[in-house]
Amino acid sequence: MPGRTSFRAAAVIGSILLMAGCDDERAPEASAPAPAAKPAVSSPVSAPAARPDPTFGLAVVKAIELREWSSEAPAYTNAVSLKQGEGQPLSISFSAGDKDKAAVRKALGTLAVPAGAVLVLQVTNPNAFAVPLAIAVKTGKGWTYHESERVTVAPGGKAPQQLVFNLAGSTFKSEATQWKNSGAISDLDQAKELQVCIYSQKQAGEIVVNAVDLRAKP
Repeated sequence: MPGRTSFRAAAVIGSILLMAGCDDERAPEASAPAPAAKPAVSSPVSAPAARPDPTFGLAVVKAIELREWSSEAPAYTNAVSLKQGEGQPLSISFSAGDKDKAAVRKALGTLAVPAGAVLVLQVTNPNAFAVPLAIAVKTGKGWTYHESERVTVAPGGKAPQQLVFNLAGSTFKSEATQWKNSGAISDLDQAKELQVCIYSQKQAGEIVVNAVDLRAKP
């Protein structure tokens, strides 16, 4: 009969829809797995740029001997004791005192310093503390005193450290600059005396000078 057939068809369709709904609850569609995270890649750290060698292209025009050095006048230096000899480094032992520096000197005769020259020291600091060091040059008939800026010599170790002083620079102090490091050395064609000035901060210790030479463009 048409009524019963329609009722049965509706029941069958309802059963099918109910079963489909149950299947959806029992087995939800699996979601796709999330892509694996890529490992972080660190940026390479660039190495610090090497400092240019201030002596590059320069030749030794005069080696300053490490013998016949002496103490500066007592009015200007703390007490020093020197060990020196032919072919030996210059060892400078300095005492604590009321002066701010210990200074030693070397007579140069009358040395004509070439234009653009630098003075190079090879220095060892065996102390446990850093030592500020400067050089001084006396020039001309009046032996005018010119002192460089200070350079710090790191403590410890037996390896010499290279110190380079530009004799053509405007970084020297003298009476003419009111003792400020803002002037050039006058009469460099008449260099009379070289000094090594150790600003020991009133501490006792030792500095070893392994070599001193004057360099300029060939």
